[in-house]
Parts: sequence; structure tokens; C-alpha cells
Amino acid sequence: YLFTMIDTKEHFQFAREDIAMEKGLLKVSLSIAADLPYFDGHFPDNPVLPGVAILDATLWVIRSFMDRDEIEYSTIKNAKFMSVVKPGDQIDLTIEIPELEDEWFKCSWCCGGQTVSELRFSISGC
Repeated sequence: YLFTMIDTKEHFQFAREDIAMEKGLLKVSLSIAADLPYFDGHFPDNPVLPGVAILDATLWVIRSFMDRDEIEYSTIKNAKFMSVVKPGDQIDLTIEIPELEDEWFKCSWCCGGQTVSELRFSISGC
């Protein structure tokens, strides 16, 4: 499967220092590069970032912040994709860290002030 072979670290460029933590929220801005391999074949004449790339990048932000490459999703409770993400988009990614271990992480991807994706999930490997 193509998407499992893409190295998220290599393609979503940001430094750990770019991730801000304030009041239980992780925040980072991502620039969606036109040459991301996720766009190959999705779709040639109208490139759209697939949902799996949104999941991959979100997990990579958490792994980077916690400095733990072994972190994985244990459950994805909800994944909503309300609008397309295109090459060149500037994304403001916010992840709400749960206060209790059995609560859900909440994530939003915003572009131009509009929410394009929302996720609720739990992780393992912390």
C-alpha cells in the first residue's frame, strides 16, 4: 500500500521548536508542499491531500513533541474531512491533549480560518 511507505518525517517539514504548547494545546503551522508523494495519483489533474496524510501528519506532530517515534494510534473515534487540502495551503494544526489517560485527543486542521478536518483519537506507546 503506497501510503504506508511514505516517510512522514521527511515530507512534513517542521522542527520540534515550531510546536507551541499552551493551555493543553499543541499548535503548529504546516505548509503543504506541492511535491508531497501523497499527491501522486490523488488526483493527477486536481491534487487533494488524502485523509491518511492528515492522520500521518497529526501523529508525526505528537511523536515530535513527545520525542517518541513508537507512538501509534490505538483508536480513531472520529475523522471528519469537511474541505479539501491542496498543495500550497497553510494549515494551522491544533491538538488538544487530554487531561486524563482515558480521554480522547482532539485535533483540528484549519486553513484560512476555516476548519478543514477534525479528529478524535487515542494513542499508545507513550
